[in-house]
Amino acid sequence: MITGYRLSLGIVLLALLCVFVCAPTPAAPGYPVKDNNTVTVVMDNNYPPFSFRDATGNLVGISVDMWRLWANRTGKNVTITGLSWDDALSRMEAGEFDVIDTVFYSEERAKIYDFTPPYADVEVVIFFNANIPGISNLESLDGFVVGMHKGDSTVADVKKAGITVREYDSYEAVVQAAKNGEIVVFILDKPSGIYYLYKQGIQDQFRYTPPILSGKLHRAVKKGNTVLLSEIDEGFAGIPASEYTALDRTWYGTPVVNTDYLRIVAVIGGAAILITLLMVAWNTMLKRTVAEKTAELNAELEQRRRAEEALNRVTRKLGLLNAITFTDIRNALFSLSGYLELEKLQPADEKTQEYRQKQERIVQTISAALQFAKNYQDLGVKPAAWQDVSQVFLIGISHIDSLKLGRKIQLDNLEVYADPLLENVFFTLAENVLIHGVTATEISLSCQETPEGLTMVFEDNGTGIPAHAKETIFERRTESKKGVGLFLAREILSITGIMIKETGTEGKGARFEMTVPKGAYRFAGKS
Repeated sequence: MITGYRLSLGIVLLALLCVFVCAPTPAAPGYPVKDNNTVTVVMDNNYPPFSFRDATGNLVGISVDMWRLWANRTGKNVTITGLSWDDALSRMEAGEFDVIDTVFYSEERAKIYDFTPPYADVEVVIFFNANIPGISNLESLDGFVVGMHKGDSTVADVKKAGITVREYDSYEAVVQAAKNGEIVVFILDKPSGIYYLYKQGIQDQFRYTPPILSGKLHRAVKKGNTVLLSEIDEGFAGIPASEYTALDRTWYGTPVVNTDYLRIVAVIGGAAILITLLMVAWNTMLKRTVAEKTAELNAELEQRRRAEEALNRVTRKLGLLNAITFTDIRNALFSLSGYLELEKLQPADEKTQEYRQKQERIVQTISAALQFAKNYQDLGVKPAAWQDVSQVFLIGISHIDSLKLGRKIQLDNLEVYADPLLENVFFTLAENVLIHGVTATEISLSCQETPEGLTMVFEDNGTGIPAHAKETIFERRTESKKGVGLFLAREILSITGIMIKETGTEGKGARFEMTVPKGAYRFAGKS
């Protein structure tokens, strides 16, 4: 009996020994036993665009996708849980999860967590009803009840400033309260606040201040869990930059260009390209002209001097063209940009239509400026030459209905050294008689020598030009005309130093005097 009892006792002791030997080693305090190949992550389920639930209830966002990239990189399994932020903090502290994400660093949290480097900057701003002026910082919130998200690290800072805070369970709940009129001021992280303002359709009812705080998003583990912290850091650091870029593009999108604006931009861009091409072509022709004429005029030093002076004047006019055309386009574009910005802020109503009409008028202004540049481009392209004034005058007025006007020519075989567009000058003068002369029945062209050189006189017997308009008629105009206008007529003459002015008496007809410098005129057949 004793032997049998001892044998039974030995068997029991052996069984107990096996239990203690085979039992698993207890886990370290504070870290629950989990699958070594699985990392459990908790994050806010109401924090767009980093983590929030979509229409079907699935947890989505930038932070969620980043963990998927991390899992692919490390080969680890990741279980992600989205909770209200208050629950996420309390259950992380209770040890239910390995990692908490979308968390701001604070000294209080640093007592219980170790943090990864930050992966996103987030601005914290004050949102306020658009009808309330004067809100710019925390001090300006005195007397207001301020809505905030329960569990945010900034809540304590705001309360320390003496501000009355009303806490809500989620970002969406804060914005919903603002929509319902419970609060008129709230403090949230800027991306999430803007997201829910648009979702609730009240974005036009609220404004926001410059950042009052700037936080950084981290991931964190329980204090002392350095192995997991290093593993997390290394995994995220190993993700290629191209994958992060693709992720940003997925969540922040690609700018969309309004096709209406695109057409306007295309018109403006085309105008700029056309101006550039004209200038390049103009410069190319000028260089070719200079090379050819230099070779031809080597034997005639005086004529070469005149050609060089003409070239210098044309070069200055090229600068004038650049200044005039680009100033007009730049001013028009400035106005157009302003109306476009206003259009973006207006619904498709009568005011919007008014802005669009103004845009169309500005585009028409650009078109007129380009037409002016087209007319101007021929100045100085061909070299100045000696021209028979009588012949050029007859060719010029042949382009108008000259049967309505008698004509007298007294030039004594006069030749002048002028730009080949001289006939356009005579055409413009004669055309103006038909348009403005009213009672004119005759035009004449004569000349007389003076101490300064020679004066060609173009006259008509019409109503004349008022004294106050004698200079303004030579100013640049943008209206469409068949000819080059008096502004360009004066520019054509000035290429070879010929000056023009109006000296007639009102009521007795217009009188245009063209002063040709010495050396730039001659009489054919005279020695």
